[in-house]
Amino acid sequence: MLRFCCLLDILQRITGFNLLHVKEGFHCIWFGPNPVITMFSPEVIELVLSSSISLEKSFEYSFLQRWLGLGLLTSTGTKWKSRRKLLTPSFHFKILDDFLPTFNDQSMFLVKKLESLQHKEYVDITPLVILCTLDIVCETVMGASIGAQKGENIEYVSAVHNLGNFFNQRTVRPWLWLDCLFSLSSSGRGFDKDLHVVHSFTEKVIREKKEERNNKPLLKEEVSEDDFKTKKRLALMDLLLDLHMNEQQLTENDIKEEVDTFMFEGHDTTAMGIAFALYCIGLDPGIQEKIHEELDAIFGEDHERHITMDDARNMKYLECTLKESQRLYPSVPMIGRKLNEDIHYKHWMIPKGTTLHCNIHTYTEGKIYIRRPKCSIQKDSCQRIHRTDIRTPIYHSLQDHEIALVRNLHC
Repeated sequence: MLRFCCLLDILQRITGFNLLHVKEGFHCIWFGPNPVITMFSPEVIELVLSSSISLEKSFEYSFLQRWLGLGLLTSTGTKWKSRRKLLTPSFHFKILDDFLPTFNDQSMFLVKKLESLQHKEYVDITPLVILCTLDIVCETVMGASIGAQKGENIEYVSAVHNLGNFFNQRTVRPWLWLDCLFSLSSSGRGFDKDLHVVHSFTEKVIREKKEERNNKPLLKEEVSEDDFKTKKRLALMDLLLDLHMNEQQLTENDIKEEVDTFMFEGHDTTAMGIAFALYCIGLDPGIQEKIHEELDAIFGEDHERHITMDDARNMKYLECTLKESQRLYPSVPMIGRKLNEDIHYKHWMIPKGTTLHCNIHTYTEGKIYIRRPKCSIQKDSCQRIHRTDIRTPIYHSLQDHEIALVRNLHC
């Protein structure tokens, strides 16, 4: 049984157990009274994630429901499928064109902030990146500016950060799993306070957006098929309000669920991805030089102009480094499922009702380990591969003290 300590310590111990059970590809640990099977073999994870029956999330996701309701992250089954279908149009790649000004403005603010700190002995970039992604996601998802990087709306910014910490604390402390005990604890009281701040802000934005739309009624007119396709590529808040006001498919509470979900998921996962990418790039001067050469070829001497979509498409090597970083250090290191059917793997049977943790961070072949001298990126790992090629192992060198086999998963 794991001793209950910080989340990082628990993740490190689970990773250590994975190394002890390489042959099996999974092992069982106990979270309080609950047995949990941690899986890291590609074969057994594929059995679970490819199932159309076992879509129910593990018990930890229920701790998010008071905050995120039953949005896309926490819902299961029919509701998850229908909600995902409704939201798909707002994630069309073309919508990035409209958001580029926001990306440029907020990223330039972050760069200038980092430049002002360059003479310090060291800088913790994670909090700075989190503020940047929070500004971007808030503006692109809700259409509201919170000025997190400028020190504005501190109460909301702190509340979003605190709620994530409260979730992590509750996950690793079984005595806080019961709602009644959690509500009586200091963490529970802090959670309630911050939850009120976040929900109040979201409700305020929804009300303002509805009033804005009501004051500017759209004229009914015939539109061509191309116009209709363009209309469906809406930002998240616009799409949700359309589904609420025009099609009556969502309630205001449904909108709040999805907005809060994407505010949490969007800014946090993106920030972690950026932070780890900078870490990986910083480990290898050779990679830094190649990225620098690529950017110089695109921008020349003009270091201040805003990036266009054509610029982004030409950043081939930078794209490789970002994908490689995500493969090595995924933004979400673990996902949970509850089995709704028995599954058979080799000579084992994992029964229905079992809680499973898919450990993406140690998603390895599990049979061979290789030591290599330093970080490098192979072009092979940056190319898109066909689904049938997923099992082909490619070895990547890590730091001297790390021993690992990594796989060429879909980029």
